[in-house]
Amino acid sequence: MTGLQYVLAIVIILVSIAIIALVMLQEGKQQGLGAIAGAADNFFGKNKGKTMDAKLAKFTKLFGVVFFILALVASLLVPWMSKKFTKKWSYIAVHLFGGVVMTIMYFVGYDAPWKIIICAIGLVLLGIPQGVNNIITYAMIGDTVDYLEWKTGERGEGICFAMQTLINKIGMAVGAFIGVMSMSIAGIDAATGHVANPDKLWNVLILSGVISMFACAVPMFFYTVTEKRQREMVAEIEARRAAKTK
Repeated sequence: MTGLQYVLAIVIILVSIAIIALVMLQEGKQQGLGAIAGAADNFFGKNKGKTMDAKLAKFTKLFGVVFFILALVASLLVPWMSKKFTKKWSYIAVHLFGGVVMTIMYFVGYDAPWKIIICAIGLVLLGIPQGVNNIITYAMIGDTVDYLEWKTGERGEGICFAMQTLINKIGMAVGAFIGVMSMSIAGIDAATGHVANPDKLWNVLILSGVISMFACAVPMFFYTVTEKRQREMVAEIEARRAAKTK
């Protein structure tokens, strides 16, 4: 890891802390789950351009933009992780990490200011598995394309990436179903936004996240296309192509 990467990581951590502090400093009418979700009324309120809360909101947005820009640049660390730990174990590690983070959030709860702060930090940390997943999965699809050609002699980029799109759509559908189901279980009033059973809402949303994080890691333990194996397959594929051209 280079000195620039260390500096970048430190800056991201500092910006994350700044975002959390700015959000927590904003006054709001809603507490508990509303605060975690960033649903404080006056955050999006009108005619508050000169209030301290509005200034904090502007700074929050500014730091949010900076954070996501830095997070995008930090994606350059993923190739380093892949070389250092391999794609397989990088994927497993970040999802187990995400599962642990969400488990801690579940047991910490949300019924006190310090608990909300811990959960807010947890939400920031959950960006790690999300960011790594978005990059590594596509790299691994490329490996499966090579595997398919090595195994069958046919190169099927289209079907491999189409399957990824299908799985993404299924995941979005399942996520939407869990979200709607949690609203019903928690007794949320669509007109007022009142949550009759916030504990049930918390249990469904957080526990479903815990299960999904750990479940994502399980199939990867059976993933056999290592970096070394992938290089061997590519070399064999190129040899076959060369033989056909003679």
